[in-house]
Amino acid sequence: MIKLQEATRDNLERLWKMQILAFEDLLARYRDFDMSPGAESFETVLAKFEQPWTKYYFILCDDQTIGGVRVVDKADGAKKRISPIWIMPEYRGKGYAQQAIRLLEDLYGPDNWALDTIWQEKGNLHLYENLGYVQTGQIDHIKEGMDIVYYEKCQRRNMIVLRDMMESDIEDYVRWFTSETEWGDWDAPWEPLEPVSEEEARREWTEYCQRVQNRPADALRWKFEIEAAGRHVGWVSAYTDLGYVENEEGIPAIGLDIPDPGDRRKGYGTQAIQQYMEYFRDHGFSSFYTQTWSGNTGMMKTAEKLGFREVARKKDCREVKGKKYDAVTFRLDLPREDK
Repeated sequence: MIKLQEATRDNLERLWKMQILAFEDLLARYRDFDMSPGAESFETVLAKFEQPWTKYYFILCDDQTIGGVRVVDKADGAKKRISPIWIMPEYRGKGYAQQAIRLLEDLYGPDNWALDTIWQEKGNLHLYENLGYVQTGQIDHIKEGMDIVYYEKCQRRNMIVLRDMMESDIEDYVRWFTSETEWGDWDAPWEPLEPVSEEEARREWTEYCQRVQNRPADALRWKFEIEAAGRHVGWVSAYTDLGYVENEEGIPAIGLDIPDPGDRRKGYGTQAIQQYMEYFRDHGFSSFYTQTWSGNTGMMKTAEKLGFREVARKKDCREVKGKKYDAVTFRLDLPREDK
């Protein structure tokens, strides 16, 4: 039976020695002396121990000490962190880490967690994803052969589904392209939507829906609908003609629209882009663009949050309501999946 036992100042050095030994193999493999728990001094661990928001725990199995974990919880609404967690080599492969994390979630609450790990360590990825943790989309390249991937566990992240268009979506598009067009103020507003009657919009979207439904099942999807909590809230799409940016590699540029302002700022767009990138990764892509304009600060922040970096900017080439804005292109390069 797995249990957690809070560490004290008196036994902290023992915990530190276990940590050094547990991460010894990873430190030798990646030689990440600046960030590996296997390279931390006792003074560093002691300083973390003395933080009011930090607790260290021994992980016990039938009263035998088998590992350790540090939890960061500032109790201010910020995400709780597991950093690090380890099982001693002789006890690995028995599900003990998974049980320990579940005990922490029982102790601190099951939602609003964050952690990170080495992307190349597939066993770690499998562990966290089995526990319901979801990649945020941010991956930091540390050096050749080593990348850090970030995970979150938030109940709201389980609300998004990407799917093909259905007949029930047609009336949404009729509204969005006739009467509820505020979203067009953010999506290329220098190219205003052409006025269209409800009847004409319904006919066009019905025909489009039929084409979607007649596509081969294995056809690459350049557009998906976004469904959140059972409601159709928008769409993601992709294209390869980047205009002022060369794209000889045919890297997809991802676009996003959530027409109803009430559905924004809920994380739907961020998660939709993450899922769409995962879809493309399953089809052999590992790099992505996204394009916007400097007046769309929401999309700029979303791109940066996902780890995109700005790679091109064309000054004052977009005019919106009499004011000049820049065209901005971002790029994200993710590690290639092992085949």
